[in-house]
Amino acid sequence: MASTLGHGRSIRPELGITEAITTAANAVFTAQIAQDAVFSKVVTVTSGGATEYLVLPKAVAELIGRIIYIVNGATGYELVTPDASGDTINAVDGDGTNQLDCAASTLQMCIQTTATGWRVVSVAASTITVVAPDND
Repeated sequence: MASTLGHGRSIRPELGITEAITTAANAVFTAQIAQDAVFSKVVTVTSGGATEYLVLPKAVAELIGRIIYIVNGATGYELVTPDASGDTINAVDGDGTNQLDCAASTLQMCIQTTATGWRVVSVAASTITVVAPDND
């Protein structure tokens, strides 16, 4: 049985939804993944440079367990949490002080594990890694 999101798109809860987004300049938090209340989401990223930002949605208690899959092409980007949110990526503050560097042509599997935190696993053609965000 399908349901409807607030902006009228019909979805199948068991399948989730998709979103396409373009990164924003370094330290600019405008390229934010939409806060959709679905279990699974696939986000396709277009990046203009390896230091540009892609922002995860704010972690909220009601959505613990959701998974966001992020795929990108030939250019990497930096994954962050919303500005001044205090949210974490792999147990490190990820709201701009630290960023998770995402390589070109990879998949990031982002799992919201707490009311303020995400675990992110990076999958490339031949490797799977979990890396802490860094301050660059």
